Amino acid sequence: ARTGARAGRDLSAWGASYFLRPGMPVIEQRLEIDADGRIARLALVQRPAQALSGRGVWAMKVDVLLQRDGRAEVIPVELSAETTYVTAARGRRAPDFVFANANDYGYGLFLLDEHSRDWLLAQRVHVADPFLRAMLWGSLWDLVREARLDPALYVDAALAALPSETDEQIASRLLGRIAQAVGTYLRTADDATLLREIEAHLLAGAADTARSYGMRKNYLDTYIRMARTQRSLGRLDAWLDSTHAAGELLRQPTLACAQCGPNHE
Repeated sequence: ARTGARAGRDLSAWGASYFLRPGMPVIEQRLEIDADGRIARLALVQRPAQALSGRGVWAMKVDVLLQRDGRAEVIPVELSAETTYVTAARGRRAPDFVFANANDYGYGLFLLDEHSRDWLLAQRVHVADPFLRAMLWGSLWDLVREARLDPALYVDAALAALPSETDEQIASRLLGRIAQAVGTYLRTADDATLLREIEAHLLAGAADTARSYGMRKNYLDTYIRMARTQRSLGRLDAWLDSTHAAGELLRQPTLACAQCGPNHE
């Protein structure tokens, strides 16, 4: 009540949604572009992630980001209905992508529209701001989990982006999702070729002395976690054989320690 009085508005419904109501919302971006290459409509459609939440919306304020040619514009939007139209976006030139939860002010699962998804995949999420870049990779992964994006496309984009990714936390997340995609989603015969490509990429990253210790260790940890081809399993067996000359990779102290594990003395 005191908080509502200070804010000059009744926050009872807000409190009931965020403190008493189970579950969380899903907010879908729906972008329509006209024949002239301008935004005809941008809508944010909200629904409960699970039926147990019941009907109704989670009221919230979000920053909707529109980016084109590297220039970002943020439109503050208040969500108070199942469908909210971003009227300020209408008539603007079509952006490269839209992201409805810039600055992470919103609560829920934010799903990209197809136009934004396709551009981000094609450009390997080439976005300068690391916080925004991390959130966009996360939103693409949410599409994988929602069965709206082929996991192989996510893996392809992540593999292409990793060589130039300088943020260790983002790289670690991407490597973890690649491993999860292979272990959970990719099961067909065609995926064997992709698996060999991934293993080669991970091995090269782990052996790259131009990278930081943390980055190289992330690559190696993922390689060990994912190893399942005869070649990779044979390599691991050789590394664990103390009588075997394991080659350049094992002689590098960083990788040798990573292979031994945290309890090795």
